Amino acid sequence: MKRRFSPVLCLAFALLGADPLYAQVNATSASAPAAATPDQEKPKISPQQAEELFQSLEDILKFVSEDSKLPIQHKIKRKLVDRDTVEKDLTERLKTDEDSQRMEHAELVLKKFGFLPREFHLRQFFISMMREQVAGYYNVKDQTVYLLDWIEPAAQRAILAHELTHALQDQNYHLEKWDKSGIKSRDKKKKWSAENLDPVQESIDDEQLVARVALLEGQGMVELLNYALSFRGRNVNNSPLEVDALKRGMTEDKQSPIFNSAPKFLKESLIFPYREGLTFVQEVMFKKGREGAFAGTMANPPTTTREIMQPGTYLAGEKVPSLQLPKLQPILGNGYSGYDAGAMGEFDVSIFLSQFRDPEKRADSLYREWRGGTYFAALRCDLTRCDVAKQESKKQEPVAGPPTSALALLYLSRWSKPEMAERFAAQYRDALLRRYKFAQGVTPRIGDAPTTRWMTNEGLVSIQVRGDQVLVLESFDEATMKKLSDAIWSPVATAAN
Repeated sequence: MKRRFSPVLCLAFALLGADPLYAQVNATSASAPAAATPDQEKPKISPQQAEELFQSLEDILKFVSEDSKLPIQHKIKRKLVDRDTVEKDLTERLKTDEDSQRMEHAELVLKKFGFLPREFHLRQFFISMMREQVAGYYNVKDQTVYLLDWIEPAAQRAILAHELTHALQDQNYHLEKWDKSGIKSRDKKKKWSAENLDPVQESIDDEQLVARVALLEGQGMVELLNYALSFRGRNVNNSPLEVDALKRGMTEDKQSPIFNSAPKFLKESLIFPYREGLTFVQEVMFKKGREGAFAGTMANPPTTTREIMQPGTYLAGEKVPSLQLPKLQPILGNGYSGYDAGAMGEFDVSIFLSQFRDPEKRADSLYREWRGGTYFAALRCDLTRCDVAKQESKKQEPVAGPPTSALALLYLSRWSKPEMAERFAAQYRDALLRRYKFAQGVTPRIGDAPTTRWMTNEGLVSIQVRGDQVLVLESFDEATMKKLSDAIWSPVATAAN
């Protein structure tokens, strides 16, 4: 699901590292300043300091190359920019980047699942948050490392190590192509369209892209840490306290009000590539050495968030088989219009269960039993103007989307065993009271399947368990709900796929 708002650049967030890291490494303070706030607009780097910083780039690049075993192929362009330039660049990319065009669609789905408040504005949040948090970035388009004039020179050096890792990844693996290699959900020459969505392929691609971003950022974090720790003759392999302190410091900082105000799902999604990516690369490096953790994983990247969160599954070569779904649009007919599709991966499930669990109950590790998840969302044309929504979604400027009440949601998941499927269905059912203004159980069942049905302020919800799979249908009309249920559980449909 997170592909819809993955960073369009290889970013380093101020919250994730430089100032607190130097404090931890040099033992000067227990909690040093983190990100610069938007009020601190004045440049902190003089022209002379900027020149000295850029002169140090070659030494840092050499360190990163030797440490990661990624060879330097050519000279790297560099540029110092101010906060307004960064905001303008990121805003423009949010308008034109291929995947970011899906943001309005993703936003509505996230609200339907309950990950975002109904009144939340995702695009504006990203612009404000990037202005507050971005500490440096590497632009794949122009192959340039950008440093920011409002961050202290000492902090910039660790950030340089992170961004130069991305530059070397790009030089050796051509990131723009590497990031999308194997993506089958759309013709790469065409922009994404909500028409003729294949939810199974979209979910495979979703998870693959998120896992790859985590790998890239995890490698960047290893080099950021290794460079900062090198002044004490240490590295990530022999500095567990420093590494753990950095990870703990990623979740909240008093000087980052915009980030701190974000919904839980967004905060965790933004941190995931850096924190879990770092852990993943560490684990692979422990088992396979430095070349295995860098060149090896770039040649054979992880494909799911499960592999990132449980590196042992990647090292063991465990793969999650694809879920099977029939073609949905013919079943839905003209009364529904495909809107979005993608993955509900292990990471997404972990946040869902954490966000909606009963606060009086202990958190469990049910998410580790995830073995696949895909969703498909469609607009109900009897509740909104589907033709208008299609035209609006093609515009680059943000527009007001349809209400969540007009969005029907199909979510199919698979679990390690039937008992885990039953547990998830129960927790999903319990979450309805927190996701909707009201939810009341109703008695009718669909066919012979054990089914829990609820009436909410946005229509019917059905939760069905068959073996190790759970099917959730939300806000479809009753006749369509029955047709979808019959088609998905049909042995003929399963065998055909």
